[in-house]
Amino acid sequence: MDMKDGSIENFHVSEPGSQKIFVEQDIAFERDFALVSNAKELVGQMNVENTILPIATLIIYKYIKSLDGVNKEARVTMEMLPQELIERINHLSKEEKNSSDPEHILPTIGIELEFPRHLITEEEHSLLEEIGINNTVEPSHTEWWEVRTRPTYTAEAQARYLQELANTHDQDVLLRKMDEGAQEIGLNEELLRSYSGRIPTSLHVNFGVPQWVDQATEGGYFEDDSNFRILCAGIVVAYVSDERLRTKKTTSIANTKYDTVIETNKTPQQAEGSIAENGQAFLEGGHFTKRLRIEFTSSEFSGNETYRMLEEMQTLVAGYFCTIPNKKDPSEDINDRDIVAVIYTEFLAEMESCLGNYSLSYGNILSFPSQLLEVRSAYPYVVKEVRQIITRYATKIRNIINPKG
Repeated sequence: MDMKDGSIENFHVSEPGSQKIFVEQDIAFERDFALVSNAKELVGQMNVENTILPIATLIIYKYIKSLDGVNKEARVTMEMLPQELIERINHLSKEEKNSSDPEHILPTIGIELEFPRHLITEEEHSLLEEIGINNTVEPSHTEWWEVRTRPTYTAEAQARYLQELANTHDQDVLLRKMDEGAQEIGLNEELLRSYSGRIPTSLHVNFGVPQWVDQATEGGYFEDDSNFRILCAGIVVAYVSDERLRTKKTTSIANTKYDTVIETNKTPQQAEGSIAENGQAFLEGGHFTKRLRIEFTSSEFSGNETYRMLEEMQTLVAGYFCTIPNKKDPSEDINDRDIVAVIYTEFLAEMESCLGNYSLSYGNILSFPSQLLEVRSAYPYVVKEVRQIITRYATKIRNIINPKG
């Protein structure tokens, strides 16, 4: 089978009697591609938001594949889909639409999962691409494979991506087995034995920078801003395990990157964070430009804790953006951004005070994680204490952004 540049190496070894196995595998994947095609047709009939097309396709593909007796000739129709599944997708689409308003404070969010390159076959790689989920060799560490989701307006949609990928059955798309974030998703026992202890699954979280923030900052602004670094330090204390800190490939906690994106007839705020890989944009029409994003590089996948972290991070990053000076007319009335900026400032003060009680600061947490490991060993309750601060202030900001009424 021909391989494209940047694709994974074919690790199948021809052995006597193996041709029948390869033919059966080819038939199975041909059937899978037919099921993806069926899923795409059904998603096309649902009029869902563009940002969740891949996850909607994956959800329906997995359902179709779970049906007994379905073959590539049999087509599933809308009438055959469970109402609960349709409602789940419609809910995600509705939340995306509500959060796509140009005046909405929340930044776009996307995730990147990284795992050893050997854990995905060429066929699985192609199947994910067909679904609309980008996956490729990690550029700076070619022995690793990276799965990058389409940016969305809500953390809930990204949590759904993780849930669907992590719950994918053994013969399905990507993760063979995921146990509370452990990287035990190997193809064989020999590969599993090569790991010592629990190896967390690396999870990078990206936040699109709104245009009004992008215009007010320069390269390196975020990494050097204590208002951002304190947030990063709090997230590390609350949600990054000792194992993740010990096995992390780099010392970087967060950085900023420019991506090529495609502008559409949407406003800049709506289009920000829309990532295009290798010149292939996921939005139709428009023209190419550059957009800035913040990448938090130290998190991991660990089940329900990760879903909670994604929502709280997105909310607090929104708070951080609101503190960045902009060219607002002084005569304008106080708006939600001003109120959120005050709440975030209060969050910074309480977080810095809490960390100081344990002789921690954003400097030693981000640069010398070994000190954090010692503190957590001596005072394990520091994790709960920091989480409570994060949750409390994220809830306050959410109540401003999405008031109940």
